[in-house]
Amino acid sequence: MLLTQAFTNLMLWLLIVPLVLIFGLIIVALVIRIIKQTKYYGPNRAPNKDPEQVTEFMDAFGGKDNIILCTKEMSRLHVTLKDVGLMKASKLQELGATGVLIVGDVVKASFNDRIDYVYALFEEVHSHE
Repeated sequence: MLLTQAFTNLMLWLLIVPLVLIFGLIIVALVIRIIKQTKYYGPNRAPNKDPEQVTEFMDAFGGKDNIILCTKEMSRLHVTLKDVGLMKASKLQELGATGVLIVGDVVKASFNDRIDYVYALFEEVHSHE
């Protein structure tokens, strides 16, 4: 009796373990397929760039000819300008800047979680030059 119970338990485990592994692999395969279908590859994936937004941001900084250098640091955009007087801080705040700081010829605008999108707009303009 003890031997048959041990044999039954062994057979049960030999059946359960492969089934759990198979179902686990099926679930992993489904999750990978869903991720590929939705094309979600991470939080830094920027949405499509709107050409009108590019123009609005360039105008807010005094035109693309006024921009010397653009870098990003965490949630801030650092833009070095030729003439800071052409920059419109109120327009930047309308475009989503939570804060605008002017230090010499550098404008530091905070865009929080939109920084990747805004920086991509500037990269696009400077890559075409």
